[in-house]
Amino acid sequence: ASSEAIKPSNGATSHHDEEKGLYRTATGVTMSPELFEKLYLTPKVPHVGDYNRRFANPTALGFVGFVISTFTFSIMCMGWGGAAGFSPVVGIFFFVGPVLLVFAMV
Repeated sequence: ASSEAIKPSNGATSHHDEEKGLYRTATGVTMSPELFEKLYLTPKVPHVGDYNRRFANPTALGFVGFVISTFTFSIMCMGWGGAAGFSPVVGIFFFVGPVLLVFAMV
């Protein structure tokens, strides 16, 4: 590996490693865009299956489950439209909202 010391005008010593494409200075390391893409943007392990094409994003399902139960609870607490009592909405609180959240988690 050939590494040569370079003395810039500001007095800091920097090293240039030609084989790796790295430039070391006293404050950090710079690299070429090609090396950055190879190191950080190219996946190291090939994908076995492409699940993004087979399954949809479950975030919306979990969000809807949370919104359904929270919105119903807030309507009941505020008494909108004569909403009173816990028994009419117990199914939404304990079944619909949490089940959708669990489906989104799996």
